[in-house]
Amino acid sequence: MFPLAESDLFRYFETVLRAIDIPLVIQDFNPGGPTVSARFVAELHRAWPHFRYIKLEESLMAAKVAEMVSAAGGEVGIIEGWGGMYIVELMEAGICGVMPGLAVADLLVAVHRLMLAGRKQEAFELHRAVLPQIVYSLQNMELYHHAEKQLLMARGILPRAVVRDATVAPAEHERRHIAFLNERILSLLDSLNMPRNPALAHSA
Repeated sequence: MFPLAESDLFRYFETVLRAIDIPLVIQDFNPGGPTVSARFVAELHRAWPHFRYIKLEESLMAAKVAEMVSAAGGEVGIIEGWGGMYIVELMEAGICGVMPGLAVADLLVAVHRLMLAGRKQEAFELHRAVLPQIVYSLQNMELYHHAEKQLLMARGILPRAVVRDATVAPAEHERRHIAFLNERILSLLDSLNMPRNPALAHSA
């Protein structure tokens, strides 16, 4: 949550990478300062090839994604944060995937597959249907926790929508809108013949 020089970050991640041999994913989220550069990503991967992925969460990042992919020779996968809000644009820039909330992950997998198949218009239409829920819930991380768990409960994945204290309790109109958006997601799943609860579908 505070800026560090890339030399300090490099030293820190070298300590981590020296201790492991599994692939490392770095989440690069720093609202207090700049995120890491394409050069940092390329040099860390050259020194430690099991640094394989970086998750970016910043605005207007398509150019940075393309630069990172090029600098690392395509050997470091770029993952989009922001709940998958910009997946259509950023897949064309070179991301390998997104890291969304669980409640809409299967829908964004469908968007990803459509984009890989070159069916951008269909991907766009599906993404547009999911986007209101993502955008509304990500206004505030506490609101997101409530909206995400309410949708997981509506899908039969969680038995209860319990958010730990301390939290911001949604106002009544916010709860109503969350319920409305979640109903839209359920209707979308039904229209696509996708299971509301994938776990139950796989066990059937």
